[in-house]
Amino acid sequence: PDSARGSRSLSGGRCDGGWGIELEDGRIVVRASIGSEEIYRTLLEEINSGKYKPLGRFASGSFLAWRLKVSRGTVRRAKKMLEEAGLICASRGCGPW
Repeated sequence: PDSARGSRSLSGGRCDGGWGIELEDGRIVVRASIGSEEIYRTLLEEINSGKYKPLGRFASGSFLAWRLKVSRGTVRRAKKMLEEAGLICASRGCGPW
């Protein structure tokens, strides 16, 4: 939903930590992309702040990608890092818990 964000991606560099060009309100904007390590740190801060409750449902990758304005692949890598750290557990068919 690019229209919901008010911008539209035209092209991009690397999928993880490159750059992107977007149209925003009729202007061309060049932005640095956020890498999976930064998304990991953001999600870790949200977990530690209590935004996500223990044994509660974690936000979907699609929603996080939209909210954080990154690719789903970047979110997937960050969530994998959280899983490897033992902070979240993925249940097949239910999304991460």
